[in-house]
Amino acid sequence: MSRLLVGLKLAQSHYLSQLHKYPVATKAVTSGFLYLISDSLVQGIELSRDKDKKYDFKRSMRMAVFGFAVTGPLFHYWFKYLDKHFPKKSYRHAFIKLTIDQVVCSPVFNFLFFSGMGILEGKSKDDIVEKLKKDWLTTYVSDCVVWPFINFVNFAYISSIHRVTFMNVCNIGWGAFLAKMNSSH
Repeated sequence: MSRLLVGLKLAQSHYLSQLHKYPVATKAVTSGFLYLISDSLVQGIELSRDKDKKYDFKRSMRMAVFGFAVTGPLFHYWFKYLDKHFPKKSYRHAFIKLTIDQVVCSPVFNFLFFSGMGILEGKSKDDIVEKLKKDWLTTYVSDCVVWPFINFVNFAYISSIHRVTFMNVCNIGWGAFLAKMNSSH
């Protein structure tokens, strides 16, 4: 077996061990790291289009902080709540969970995202409210297009311990979208 495969197997084993021992912390760190990656991807695209622009490390770190402090822990407990009330691994329960997620959690999460990023950016309350008025609905509508399918797969086929990890991997693209929405003026 190649060294790369051995290394990947060891990393996977370590990650799964941490996920079982420290589920919230592991999901928080994973979310933070992947939000950093998402924003870095967006900035890479922006930099390739505008040579005068510079990489904004603080922006990427704000995304990482939000992923770490909000996304990982929030979805750990949210998915746990949904699993408690709809424990069957059935299409019916998956559909119920994704519907509740879209109607309850998604609007709140998108509000938290723009508010949290505004706070981390040092924006005033009025600026945050203006950002919410400008981008919240567009983001939520996009959320309703993207996430139901992902969450159906997540709730129907992914074991509960891996749901946040699966969401985080899918979230690389979504996080890039959020980073772009947040950086738009």
